Amino acid sequence: METRLRKRERDRIAIVAEILEMARGGVLKSNIMWRAGLSYDMLNEYVGLMTDAMLLDTVLMKNKVMFKPTERGLKFLYHCHEIMELLETEDDGHKPYRRIQLLPNTLSQHTSSNCATRYRSTVPES
Repeated sequence: METRLRKRERDRIAIVAEILEMARGGVLKSNIMWRAGLSYDMLNEYVGLMTDAMLLDTVLMKNKVMFKPTERGLKFLYHCHEIMELLETEDDGHKPYRRIQLLPNTLSQHTSSNCATRYRSTVPES
């Protein structure tokens, strides 16, 4: 049985990972707010935090300002997935934290040192 946290019970890292995941193909700020269930103030706080930490970047796509993860952001996602895999117990498949679909399971089989390249090459654009 999978344990799911309600949106307001997520920690900061889970929210950052969720934003990075939804931004893979480029996403509008309003879409981040709606899909992540954040207030306008919280959205601005997270976008500011993530751009300052060089995890998220702004790009102009179709004459709109959109957000995409940086190489560093993709590496962050990869490591979040690794941590989530470590937290799963093998005996009953219990997942103690909310499962954010970050990466396909096959990614952990790769051993290349460039995590961002591995992430980008194994996950299809949405």
